[in-house]
Amino acid sequence: MVEQPAQALADALRSIARQTGASVLFDPGVVDGKTARAVSGRLSAAEAITRALDGSGLTAEVMPDGAIVVK
Repeated sequence: MVEQPAQALADALRSIARQTGASVLFDPGVVDGKTARAVSGRLSAAEAITRALDGSGLTAEVMPDGAIVVK
């Protein structure tokens, strides 16, 4: 279950990673100044991050090892 309010994108990505146990990789300079949308529900890490990124112009890619890269 992910419960994430709208907030600074970097903080949201870190929080989703903690809540889901996923490895989430991102360049702080790329997400700086961007805001994540609120996310709530029974979601996978990738689903939660994709929803948080909605409207940011960024995307999430799941790597073969399961890590999620935001770019």
